Amino acid sequence: MEQGDPNIFRGKSLDEIGPDDVDFKPEEAPQKESLEEDDPPLTTAENSAKPYSPVPFKVRKPKQHKKWSDEEETALRRCLHKNYKHLTVPQKDECLQAIEQEPSLHGRTWRIVKDHVRNWLVKNCKKN
Repeated sequence: MEQGDPNIFRGKSLDEIGPDDVDFKPEEAPQKESLEEDDPPLTTAENSAKPYSPVPFKVRKPKQHKKWSDEEETALRRCLHKNYKHLTVPQKDECLQAIEQEPSLHGRTWRIVKDHVRNWLVKNCKKN
């Protein structure tokens, strides 16, 4: 079979093929490379110096949500009135421009502004 001659098994079922019909030669296992003599083996003192410690994972802190003030809401409506009128989510550059124009929005990122407008649109579109 290892020579690639499947014709000897043609027309036979698996029950008819016995272990004597198959020439099986186990392959030799590859030998592991010997350790280089330049690297001395670790001693027990070196092993005990580094105790096993699992990799720590980051624990997420709950995000602090900052409530939108009336001043921020009116500033958003003033700058992004086209988006509110046409019921479209503002682009990044539109959000950044609104943040630059209105000093009350300086504490917000463009992503937070965009999400706030999108959430308002979703909420009001469900009502209609």
